Amino acid sequence: MFIKTPRSISIVIPCHNEEAAIAPVMEKIAEVRSRVPELREVIVVNDGSTDRSPQILKQYTDIEVLNSKKCLGYGGALKLGFQHASSDLIIFLDMDDTYDIRQLPEMLQQFEQQSLDVLFGNRLSNQNGMPWVRRFGNNLYYYCLKVMGFPHIGDPCTGMRLFKSHLKDEFCGVSQNDLSYSMALTLLIINGRMKFAEMPIYYYERAGESKLNPLSDGVKFFWAILRHRLLA
Repeated sequence: MFIKTPRSISIVIPCHNEEAAIAPVMEKIAEVRSRVPELREVIVVNDGSTDRSPQILKQYTDIEVLNSKKCLGYGGALKLGFQHASSDLIIFLDMDDTYDIRQLPEMLQQFEQQSLDVLFGNRLSNQNGMPWVRRFGNNLYYYCLKVMGFPHIGDPCTGMRLFKSHLKDEFCGVSQNDLSYSMALTLLIINGRMKFAEMPIYYYERAGESKLNPLSDGVKFFWAILRHRLLA
């Protein structure tokens, strides 16, 4: 069946000290460019990196790099990227080479077939390279949302999502700027009654050192859920 593809797509990637992962991520994006002609722009937000990330990013002339001298945080960097994106659809992912942007054609197909507003990439559908501590935490968030009566979302903290660009102003209005932005964004999508679905995606062991603190960031994720429920 013929699936109508969008007129244009933007990729947004936050980058904070990811010198080890930039090259493999860029190689995958180059492969995607040859398969998805609608890919208009790749926006990388250099979020106050203190390693060689800025110098490495300069080598790629086919991407737009937004440099922030101070660290905006994961959510803050994403929001800056969203503001500069100019396409019909936006997809974001991490620069740690855990996600595989080469699945973009599959995501586009499901997105169009189901006439979605947002498509979540579900990392937890199969065994993959996620450390057991993070897998346990993400499953815990899933059950917490389920117990509180939220709609079913298998991977509420995924860092790879495809969405219609007219939603970016709402997404930029989320107050969280740190890693808890991912959970807060999920709650916004639920509360906004946006049409969403999930698609199984690959997830690999990250390149370089993780920025996630399972304890302190986990508390922030749970607080985002409780705060949303209390204010609902």
